[in-house]
Amino acid sequence: MNSNKTVHSIIAGVGALTLALTAATAFAQTQSAPPVVWSMNPQVLAQQPPVALVRLTELEHPGGRGTGMMSSSMGTVAMGAKMKEIVRYAYNVGMDLRNRIIVPAEFEAPSYDFMDTMPHGGKEALQQALKDQFGLVAKRETRETDVLLLTVKNPDAPKLKVNTNGEFGGGGRVGVGTMKASNVSAANLAANLENLLCVPVVDQTGLNARYDYELKYAKGASADQIKQAILDQLGLELTVSPQKQPMEFLVVEKVK
Repeated sequence: MNSNKTVHSIIAGVGALTLALTAATAFAQTQSAPPVVWSMNPQVLAQQPPVALVRLTELEHPGGRGTGMMSSSMGTVAMGAKMKEIVRYAYNVGMDLRNRIIVPAEFEAPSYDFMDTMPHGGKEALQQALKDQFGLVAKRETRETDVLLLTVKNPDAPKLKVNTNGEFGGGGRVGVGTMKASNVSAANLAANLENLLCVPVVDQTGLNARYDYELKYAKGASADQIKQAILDQLGLELTVSPQKQPMEFLVVEKVK
């Protein structure tokens, strides 16, 4: 009988020691890993541990003050971002697919925050986070869709000129009522117009040089008004294709 009591006492002691060690380890890990601070301040971002995180935004008014994305040599943080923006970053989406990302309807409206401070593999880690937390994975897929055809209507337009100095002024800067770029291809221009109008644009200009351009339009202009400005200033016409055309999309799906 005494022998059995001794055995039970030893087992109980081992169990208690195990629990104590587990608690101590968890506490040590908590103490060693500093809490993440969500901030758009570059100095604060530089002090964050290496992480790749996504969460529902904690901004009181997404789209208002505090909303945006900031990148530095120490990482990237976004507050109040839409799911398409996170997918665009995580999957390193280029100019050609920026407005051809399809996400499930339930993920269209909510806003999110994300942070990548990992020295390597942050984008892949965010892809995994999207899968683990929301069950989302993305793949490239070709679909038939309506497109706009870009053609030359006036080769002597005032705001589209062949670049002659070789200076690179950016792939396309968009402000309030303006879009401009220097030393870009016609394909790049078509991609910028697609981003502006949110409709796939197919380059059929046949232009092979590098160009400087500046487009101005009224704040709040409609799509038709912007198309007219493109024609008047750049000499380029956008018309609806009579047939749907196969275009590449990045399709985000919810998996089990």
